[in-house]
Amino acid sequence: MQFKATVVKVYDGDAILVQRDTGHQIKLRILAIDAPERRQAYGGQAHAYLQERLLGKEVMVESIETDAYQRWVSRVYLDGLDIGQEMITVGLAWPYFKFFDRLTAAEQSMYRKAHKKAKARRLGLWADGKAVAPWTWRYEQRILRATELQEQSQEELQDDVERERQNASLWSRIKSFFS
Repeated sequence: MQFKATVVKVYDGDAILVQRDTGHQIKLRILAIDAPERRQAYGGQAHAYLQERLLGKEVMVESIETDAYQRWVSRVYLDGLDIGQEMITVGLAWPYFKFFDRLTAAEQSMYRKAHKKAKARRLGLWADGKAVAPWTWRYEQRILRATELQEQSQEELQDDVERERQNASLWSRIKSFFS
């Protein structure tokens, strides 16, 4: 489905909210790119760039499918330019190879070339040579959270055991007082 809409919010470097002239708002995920998360290195820059580029502007949307978060996965064009490819070109997103089967062969080639050039020119997230792909960063964050929760659970369990010990001791003293 193709339609024109105005960008009313930029969530991060690869997700936006658009409003059709009917007033209906739709959350979009830009097709076949993955930008750094906002809490990740270069995530703020990717968000700021996309916001500067799109906020308040009319875009052409070509919706492909919906994702697990009920966002419409879409090609987004500003003045005929593919915004996904542009984010890769300026070094603020990775090609999301996992979803390349949704691109045409020509688009796949353009995205790969843009990625290669941005990396060679050390643009954006490629500047310091320590770029971590968002899918890797998200995985590491899940592991870190799981580890923290596990450690927290261990501490809470130890606290519960200590409280029970203290309660048992207190109960024992109360019983002996009344005996």
